[in-house]
Amino acid sequence: MHDPSVLKAISHPLRIRILHELTTVAGARAVDLAREFGVQANLVSFHLRQLAKYGLVEEAPELARDKRERVWRVSSTAGISTSLSAVANEPGGEAAIQVWKRESAAWAHMVIDHAYAQDVNSNDVYSIADVPMRLTATQARELVVELSTLLRRWVRQGAASDDTSAEDESRKAYLALTVLQPYPQQRDLP
Repeated sequence: MHDPSVLKAISHPLRIRILHELTTVAGARAVDLAREFGVQANLVSFHLRQLAKYGLVEEAPELARDKRERVWRVSSTAGISTSLSAVANEPGGEAAIQVWKRESAAWAHMVIDHAYAQDVNSNDVYSIADVPMRLTATQARELVVELSTLLRRWVRQGAASDDTSAEDESRKAYLALTVLQPYPQQRDLP
């Protein structure tokens, strides 16, 4: 994906949440997503149509109970991948990258803040780890592939066991946020 407009389309916080939720289930209706997020269904419907316009989600009529019901799923279970340098070379690419970076950084800050504010009495699982290591660029790329493969296996496992029965009511979407980067130099740290 090297289209700047797609990068801008996924820069909206609700669209990110929709994509994340649809990644964890086989499919969902706008009303189900709205209930999960605590927002109005027409707002979710609008953002679903925007995501569909860019090929990021699609209707899944085989999952609908009848012809009137619209069930949505992610278009690709492999996720979204892009090269920012390729996007930068497209018209409007630099501006799209700046919007995406700003929104992605805000999202990551919110996620980390939420993890650190965890309720120690909660039954939910939280894990915060920073693991320094010495790697070559080739080893770092191998690690990214390995981590991606592992996470995708768990995504598939969670979606495959998607069950709305009473015994499965404790299932919820979890978010794994990984960042692999050269260790920041002291001058780069706050």
